[in-house]
This record gives sequence, C-alpha cells and structure tokens, in this order.
Amino acid sequence: MLFGALPVIFVMAVISVWMMMSGLRQSNTGQALIGAAGSLLFPIAAPMAIRVYQTRRTVVPVIHAGHNIDGEIALPIPRWRWFSLIAGLFSLVITVAAILFLFALTFPDSATMNYRLRSPLVVPLLLVVVLIGSWLLARVLYAATRVQGLWLTSTGVYMSNGLMYQAVDWDDILEVQAASRPRFATIKLTARPGAVDLVWKSWWIRKSSHRWLVEIYTLEFDMDSALLYHTIRYYWKNPEFRSEFESDAAVKRVRRGRVLDTGNNRRAADS
Repeated sequence: MLFGALPVIFVMAVISVWMMMSGLRQSNTGQALIGAAGSLLFPIAAPMAIRVYQTRRTVVPVIHAGHNIDGEIALPIPRWRWFSLIAGLFSLVITVAAILFLFALTFPDSATMNYRLRSPLVVPLLLVVVLIGSWLLARVLYAATRVQGLWLTSTGVYMSNGLMYQAVDWDDILEVQAASRPRFATIKLTARPGAVDLVWKSWWIRKSSHRWLVEIYTLEFDMDSALLYHTIRYYWKNPEFRSEFESDAAVKRVRRGRVLDTGNNRRAADS
C-alpha cells in the first residue's frame, strides 16, 4: 500500500517544492514553511516504502551469538537501525505540515492561502491529521526508549517491538507462518492459548491476541525475510539442533543458509 502511494507522495512533494519557492519569492513565510515541510515527505517515505515492498536482502547480515536473555545465550536478529528514525521523522513532518497549514489559514489575505483551501471541511481534516501524526510520533518515541529486538534461544523466541515484550517456548508454538497481508511481510508464530508470556506491555497495546500470537514484521530487521522465516521454522521443526544457539553453530548455519528442512541440512552446522 505504501509503495503504491509513492507516486502520489512524489507529486505532493513536487507541489510542495513549488509552494516553497513561490512563498520565498513573495516573502510569504507561511506558504514557504508549508512547502518546505511537504517537500520532505517523499525523501522520508521512499526508504520505508521500498523496505516494505522489497523484503528480500542480497547480503547476509553480520550476526553474533552471545546476547544474554534470562541467563541464556541467544542469537540476536539485527534490527534495521533506520526504522525508528524514519518512522519518527515521517510522523513529525506530517504533523508539522498540518499545523503550519492550520496556521496559514488564520491569515485573511487570500494571497496567503487560496480561497479554495478555506472549505469548512479543511480544518477538521487537518485536525485529524495532527491527531494521527501526534499519536504515531508518540508511539515511535515511546518505543525508542524501550528495548527492541528479536532473540532466538535454545528454549524459545523472545520478541520486543518497544510496545510489548513477548516470550514463547519452542514447544508451545503450534505453527510458523509467513504472511504478506494485511500490511506487509510478517512471520506469525501461533502458540497454544495463553502460552505466550507477556513480559511487559504498554497501554498502547489493545489487541487480545498477544497471549497466543507473536507477529514479527520483517521490515524492522536487517535480514532477508525468507532467511529469517526459514531460520525460525527450522529450529521449531528440529528441536535436536536448538542447542546450537549456545555456541556459534547457529550463526554458521544461518550464514551458510542451511536452514531449509531437508535431509542434507538435518545435521550439525559444523559437519
């Protein structure tokens, strides 16, 4: 959805650049500021849209075993370090642009803002944009202050998106599924009812499914989506190899791509 909206966002950015240049020529500060804010939408949205659309990676990420989770050695899946920054900037830009637009509407001079944009529906719509943008920005800022990541250990999977921290044992997982809907590439770990341990959660979380479902959004991680899916599924289907997480054997297996559930891969990573 976001990738398909890129042409629209690009057109909006071009119009915003024109507004900014026009405002600067006319010494119209309000119009120039609105144009400047709007022109930032495309360069900020494009990396996120491309990331959503292109979930496959051509390079195996640098991964290291040794992260400690509840006394266990874990394999941390590297996060995309720009995710929170881009999401926060996008929320900030749309909020600021809407606020500047509302500010510009307070000027009675029609040259400051075209009379067609003074429809009674414009102000409520802008207020909705401000509320949504502020809500998204607050979520991103809150999540940025908490521990975020995905960790695989010999006993289970640990997942934190900054809004809640879930843990589930391998033996309690009923299915590992890959889905591309409704939003973007997602790995779903369906567990027994009540088997997912909710270590902590924020008041932002309202869904009741967090007690039996762990959703991993692959765009947040700097790892090929298919490789991540097959890695989780491999260790779920082959419990005899979960002890590899206690050494660098799991790292070697992942880097070699030996995570498909085939006869040749059902042996130690060092063999």
